[in-house]
Amino acid sequence: MNLKQGYNGDLTSRQAGSVGGQMVKNVTPVRKTSFWRNSRTAQGHQTLIQYIVTIAV
Repeated sequence: MNLKQGYNGDLTSRQAGSVGGQMVKNVTPVRKTSFWRNSRTAQGHQTLIQYIVTIAV
């Protein structure tokens, strides 16, 4: 999809979705981490916490 310089509000939903899809493909994870945390409400249970930092290139 080729965008015009400036206003592109006349794109159809399908065309705009195509642009968004291409943007998501260009987002790359830079740093990932995960850990188990004890549940705050249910004793004896744990919750997996995952953080993913991404950057758009």
